[in-house]
Amino acid sequence: MDSTPPPLPPVDAPCTEQILAQPVLIGGQLLPGTEGMTLGDVELDVLKGGRFLSFTWNISVILLSYRKNTGLIYVPSHRKSGHHALGWGVFSLLFGWWGFPWGLIYTPASLWKNASGGNDHTRDILTVLLGADHANEIMQQAVPRKADGLLWTLRVLIFLVLGLICYGFYCLFQNV
Repeated sequence: MDSTPPPLPPVDAPCTEQILAQPVLIGGQLLPGTEGMTLGDVELDVLKGGRFLSFTWNISVILLSYRKNTGLIYVPSHRKSGHHALGWGVFSLLFGWWGFPWGLIYTPASLWKNASGGNDHTRDILTVLLGADHANEIMQQAVPRKADGLLWTLRVLIFLVLGLICYGFYCLFQNV
């Protein structure tokens, strides 16, 4: 017997209890962070602040620079997104600067995006799963996410690094 759930309905189909009882699948894959949750559970959690997020990272070596997004992850309302943002932010901070010129451009952009809480794909995912009208209704009622302590830590870390860079340039040009 096949244990896979039935396929998702067309985008603008009305939400029914049968649809909301399904796991959160995109392309037949369970989205990370939604383990043990149904689509109805995710819908209720999004109203409380849960979000589908990805984070940006970059790495550079002399003339080669790469900027990529992480895979999509669901961060429930009771969990903070800061540990993901801080991890990828520190990675970019350590390994992103070393390419010219793009490393110097990609790294601040990655840090800014992660310090802002990542790339929010919640509306897009809900539109695919529940239809545009229902997704818009949910997002209008949803509580916005607030920055947690780790996001603020990343923000402070960014300002410290920028301060050190400015101080280094100041010292360099004082001796000229």
